[in-house]
Amino acid sequence: MALNPSGGSGNTLVVGDRYEVIPHQPIPELDSGPVTAYAATELRGTARNVYALIGAPNLPPRFDIVSTMRRIDNNNLVRVLDWGVIEWPNDGRRRAAVIVERPGGPRVMSTLADQITPFREEPVTRRLIQPIAQVLSELKYQGLSHRNIQPDNLFFDGHDLERAPIMLGEGVSAPAGFVQHAAYATIECCMADPAGRGEGNESHDLYAFGVTMIALLTGQSPLYGLSDQEIAQKKIMQGSYAALVGSHRMPLPLIEVLKGLLNDDASERWKLEDLEMWTGGRRLSPKQQVLPPKSSRPLELAGGTYVTARDVAAGLGEHWDAALGVIEDGTLDNWLRRSLSDDTRTETVTAARESVKSSDVGKQDELLAKVCIALDPNGPIRMHNFWATFDGIGPLLAARFTDPAALESFIKIIDANLSGYWMELCLKPRPDHYRLASAYERVRSYIDNPVMGHGVERALYDLNPTTPCRSPLLENDFVVNLDQLLPALERVAVSNPGILGNVIDAHIAAFIATRVKVSQASEYRTLHDPEDAFQAALSATRVLSVVQDSNTFEPAPALCGYLEKLLQPGVDQYHNRTRRAEILEKLRKAAKSGSFGKVLTVIDNYDDRTNDEYEYRASVDLFAETVMQLRQLAYEREHRATYTHELGGQVASLVSGVAATMAILVIILMKLF
Repeated sequence: MALNPSGGSGNTLVVGDRYEVIPHQPIPELDSGPVTAYAATELRGTARNVYALIGAPNLPPRFDIVSTMRRIDNNNLVRVLDWGVIEWPNDGRRRAAVIVERPGGPRVMSTLADQITPFREEPVTRRLIQPIAQVLSELKYQGLSHRNIQPDNLFFDGHDLERAPIMLGEGVSAPAGFVQHAAYATIECCMADPAGRGEGNESHDLYAFGVTMIALLTGQSPLYGLSDQEIAQKKIMQGSYAALVGSHRMPLPLIEVLKGLLNDDASERWKLEDLEMWTGGRRLSPKQQVLPPKSSRPLELAGGTYVTARDVAAGLGEHWDAALGVIEDGTLDNWLRRSLSDDTRTETVTAARESVKSSDVGKQDELLAKVCIALDPNGPIRMHNFWATFDGIGPLLAARFTDPAALESFIKIIDANLSGYWMELCLKPRPDHYRLASAYERVRSYIDNPVMGHGVERALYDLNPTTPCRSPLLENDFVVNLDQLLPALERVAVSNPGILGNVIDAHIAAFIATRVKVSQASEYRTLHDPEDAFQAALSATRVLSVVQDSNTFEPAPALCGYLEKLLQPGVDQYHNRTRRAEILEKLRKAAKSGSFGKVLTVIDNYDDRTNDEYEYRASVDLFAETVMQLRQLAYEREHRATYTHELGGQVASLVSGVAATMAILVIILMKLF
């Protein structure tokens, strides 16, 4: 992965010390959804023609796969070369820039709204199926999915449109599946929010490839102009192949491959090996598409009619408030028993209802979400306006984190363990689903813990390791890795230190906690509810010291200087005036070095504090003893006559006693001798 916070001068910006992005030269014909294209050049003077893709901050590119993707050297795949973070002059923010090698010709279809001359069977097989199948094979070998296969992301590699090879465009500049039209997404994905379709796998790419073949054979994008919901309903009712082909006649030799790729049952859909055998000349018989059972009488809901269980699940999710009444008054149960006559589905829905017994409003949402899963076990997880595939929950959270309604829906999904319920009912979960199930269970403990470093912010970064830090302090930056955090905070300390506060806020704490193995729970507790400003500054310094030590040392003198001022009350806690002056001078020197560790060595020095406390206690004891002695002397001086009389009496008594003793001894001796 290239992590090159880039800079530049003049009208160009540099990515990875190798590519220049020219922000005043947009290339709209190479835009990809919300991702905009700009001219770029390679600094090493090669003849390679490159351009840059600049995305929105809340839709980060799939930069975690760039390093793997650029190793694929296939003439039928547009090469992704590098990525970096640059100062974007158009809005004053730092943005991610993906550098891509420019295709040799135009798009096969400029937009999905266009109509082109239909391709014949032989060119589709030779120029599309065979080469793109090889590309998909290489992607699978690297453990990657493309997730952006559709006609407007195919390019001619040359300007002879009749003979030029066809290239598949990039698939990393936006979240997986985000820019893909619903027609090219599986039923599960086209029902989900575009940002919540998940990484997917080769099965999703093969499905999109099949739809792309239909588009080229008919000269137009199928189902274009319909809403995502209408497309999903059409596919559910007719099956994907029939819905996408419509009244068009497909070449007889290609019907086999199209039906195999567009099977709505992922377990029955052709795999890459099947497609490769077909291109090798071996003909297969795809399994017949089995349509879901339809009811004898439709279920009516909010003016719509629904006749399949999967269709009903979508309708319940779209009309959330009205759907609760349909469940509670028994309408759904009656429809399942009398009209659909699906005993298995009826029992599953009944079990879902029995698992939620409370009439609490929050539990009603859980009830409806579970009923939707029971009706459509392979469909998206739904909660109000939050619809995501099992592996798309995290990405959708990242895309809509600033939406309070979406955030509330996500929390309900996790609290109700809907992911676990989905796994119980899913007919054939993928291996990666089990890993995700553990992750969802883990983030539930974070959400229940309000302390800084946990909460929904921790869930965000735990489920989305590549999402940039959303701290308000870093609003104009793009921090995706730990080694980018301190430079970003240093820039804030230089330009606008007044907004830093305690430096570590909830987002930064959660961002660090997901990336640092050292537990800093005590520091986060202090920052969450600090007793005083000094303790908060000390905890922030300790956290940042761990961050600095976890990466290649990056000095941050401005940030250390800011914290130095917050830490100065700690210097005042020392009792020795000389020591205070010495420590203050050392603290200033340590701050100038930009090392948080050196700052802590000065301000958080156990030996210095222990010695200072010992000397202070000794001085206090000595002072108290001296005061007592002085008071005694003063008292004696004030009562000298009394003391003299008492002392004289004591001396006289002593002398007389000694004299009497001597006299007695003398008398005794005289008697004896």
